[in-house]
This record gives sequence, C-alpha cells and structure tokens, in this order.
Amino acid sequence: MKLRKDWSLAHFLYYTCWIGYWSIGLYLVISIASTIMVSSDGYTRLFNLPVLMEVEQFSGYEELEMPTASINIPEQFPVEIDIKSQTDIHGFEIMLLFLIQSLSSFALIAVLFLLSSIFKNVAEEDPFNQANPKNLFYCGVITFITGCINIVLFFTPIPLLQGLNLPVGYQIQHLSSPTDILLLIGITFIVLAYVFKEGARMYEEQKLTV
Repeated sequence: MKLRKDWSLAHFLYYTCWIGYWSIGLYLVISIASTIMVSSDGYTRLFNLPVLMEVEQFSGYEELEMPTASINIPEQFPVEIDIKSQTDIHGFEIMLLFLIQSLSSFALIAVLFLLSSIFKNVAEEDPFNQANPKNLFYCGVITFITGCINIVLFFTPIPLLQGLNLPVGYQIQHLSSPTDILLLIGITFIVLAYVFKEGARMYEEQKLTV
C-alpha cells in the first residue's frame, strides 16, 4: 500500500504494525548474529535473560514496620542476567535459552503482521473483509499458546541456570515471563474475532437483503 495524503487512524496503525514487525525481526537477526560472532572465541554469551532470583538474605524482611509506612521486600524477584560459557560445554543450552527468550518476540512479529493485514483492509474501506475475523482469531491463538508455553517454562527447571556458581544465599528459581497478560490478550483477541465474524455475517445478510 502506497503512502497517501488522506491518512486515517487505520493507515497510522497499519504502518505502525508494519514498522514494528520488521524492526523486531531485524533485532532478532542482529541478536542471533551477535551470539554467533562472539562464540568464535570459544565462548557463547546470552544477554538480558529474564529470570526469577531468590535471595535468602531477604527472607527476614518480608514485612518491615516503620512509624509511617510498611515495607515488603520479596524473597524472590525478577532480574536480568548475562551468561557466558564455553561453547562446547553449554553452547546448545544457551542457544536454546535464547530461543526461549525470543519466543514472545516471534509471537509478537506474527501478531503485528496479522494486525497490519487487518488495518490495511480497514484503511482500504473494507472493514468487513472475511479475512479480518480469521486474522484476529489467529492473533488470539498465537498469543494464548505463547502464554501457555511460558507457564510450562516457568515451572520447568533449567539445569544450566541451577548449576551456576552463585554466591551463598543466591539461587535462580525459574525463567521470568509476562504469562498472565499474554493469556488475557489472547482471550481478548478471540472474543474480538467472534464479534468481527458476527459483524461480517450481518453485513453480508444486509447486502443480500438490499
């Protein structure tokens, strides 16, 4: 679709989604290339891996009562870590962790691509296109399945993470991921797909009636 002078909100959303999924895709390509490049020295590195860290020293500070406030310091909290290990020992595990870390990004690329198709139809004054509810449904399925996979990964022990030589009292429990919000967004997409499908059906019936 070419740039137009009579832009609407649908045009803006279409180009935003288009730029979004290409930008995320380029970022993933650069990340993969960077991981492969730095492993040429015999080590593989993984940056900004979200995990759930447990610090035993905080176990006694769950509720601090002060004169004017109460402070809660959780024993477990999400952090981001960088991992470096010899490629011939843990290279496969680190690359697997990278794929897990990028799972939400891959899902986001697919969702943005489908949404761009929907906004393109709306911008071209075809909001009741039969492909729109299908694409919304696919967005919901992709997002919901990604959330379910994150739940499984959250409760799955990672030997590499649990075997790290951390200071006494520090332990990595699980990977950290936005599971709840993904499930909610997935259900919302599926509901919207049903609404759009009914709207398209009523529109077709109205055209036949006229």
